[in-house]
This record gives sequence, C-alpha cells and structure tokens, in this order.
Amino acid sequence: KTDDGARIRAEHHIRPADGSPLPDGEGVGKVAMTDAPDRAFIDNIGRKWTALTRPIRTLVVQDVSGSMRQEAGGRSRAALLKEASLYGLGKLPKNTALGYWEFSIDRGGPGVPYREVAPIAPVMGKTDGVPNRDVLGTAIDTSLKNLGGGTGLYDTALAAFKQVYDSYDPAYSNSVILMTDGRNEDPHSITLDQLVSELNIMKNPARRIPIVTIGISDDADADALKRISDATRGSTFIAHDPKDIGSILLKAVSYRVEDA
Repeated sequence: KTDDGARIRAEHHIRPADGSPLPDGEGVGKVAMTDAPDRAFIDNIGRKWTALTRPIRTLVVQDVSGSMRQEAGGRSRAALLKEASLYGLGKLPKNTALGYWEFSIDRGGPGVPYREVAPIAPVMGKTDGVPNRDVLGTAIDTSLKNLGGGTGLYDTALAAFKQVYDSYDPAYSNSVILMTDGRNEDPHSITLDQLVSELNIMKNPARRIPIVTIGISDDADADALKRISDATRGSTFIAHDPKDIGSILLKAVSYRVEDA
C-alpha cells in the first residue's frame, strides 16, 4: 500500500489487491475476487495428494490353510488367488516395495502361525542377482501350492502390523494387506478383542499403517476382518464372487487415499 509498492505494481503491470483497474487503463474492469478456501479443506487435499504421490510399501500376508483348496467357480481358491496375485504383481509401479508372508497354524514353527517368505524390498531391486518381482512370483506360486492346517488369523495380523511399524519408512505409504478365506482357528492365539486393543495402543498418527483385509469367499469372517481394519483406519473387501479377486487385490494394494 506504500508509494513504492504502487510504483512497483505499475512498472510490472500488476493490479492492486482490491482488483481495481491499473492507472494506465490496462486491464479495465473489476476482477471478481474469490474467497479464500477453508483451511481444513486445503489441508485435507494436501494430505490426499501426498498419499497419492508417495510410493507404495506393503506387506502382503496370505492365508495358506487347507481350506484354500476348496473350489470357487470351478477352480480352487488358491489357484484363483495365485493368478490374480501374479497378474497384480506385474502391474505394480516400479517404485513399489513389497514383502510376502504366509500363514496357517504353526507355519513358522510351534506356536508361530506365520512365516516370512520374502522381506519388504523394492520390486525393481534384486536378491542374490534375481529380480525381486521374480522372487515374489516364485514365493506366491510355492506358497499357494503348499496348503494345509487351520487359520491363525489374530496372532498373524498383530505380528504383521508390528513388522511394518518397526520398519516404517516415511518416504512410502506403508500398509499391510491380509488375505484369508476363513476365521481364526488357533486355540492358543490372542482373542479378537485383545488384537483390536493392541492395534489401538500401537496406533501412531505419525506412522499411518492401515491393515487392508480381503475376505476370499463368503466363508471369511467379515465382521472380524472389519474390526481389524477399522482399528487401523484401513478397509475391508470381500470377494463374494471368485472373479472379483483380481480387481479387489489391486484396490487393496493401491489403498492410499483413505489412509490420508
């Protein structure tokens, strides 16, 4: 509003703050002034943009219990999931980091229902000279051919969340994708209430880690999966129709906007 300010505006043909015409007549006519947008709205857009542009880093946790042998649409649930997983693996962005666990009961030894098959690593990297996409593809194929046992859901969900929490990378959008066709069958595991309580205690606004759950068929415990996801601000998808597994898996892997 000073004289110097007016002079500088005139030199550079900049209108005054009130939108009135320039002194020399250029830009004749009032300019419609818009109201400043709501700050909360701007912050929300910023968070979503950050989430969308941040690369994906996720731990995929796959049920390999005996029930995965059951037929769905003329093929086994395992065969359908393998096909969808391998297809999705080839569609992931190059800057994705992915890890893979399998679980049933005692899969990792007595009392440990889960087993790490491939640690979280960039899909474009290499392990012992082998591209990580190929490592993950082989891991998925092998796991879904080696089925057996019951479903150790709750201990696995908590361990997977802790794994991603402890290795959290702020440069990525971190998450857990948990897939199952059943319900917890491990008599020695924590309860669902204990799991949800632990997840709520561990939640940290600075480390957003949604657990995205996928129920493979209507046999999955949809209520339990929803409670697990809700505790971490994740989402639940149920593949009521076997042909939906592929599209649901891709949605789960790219689940980032809701995380914001």
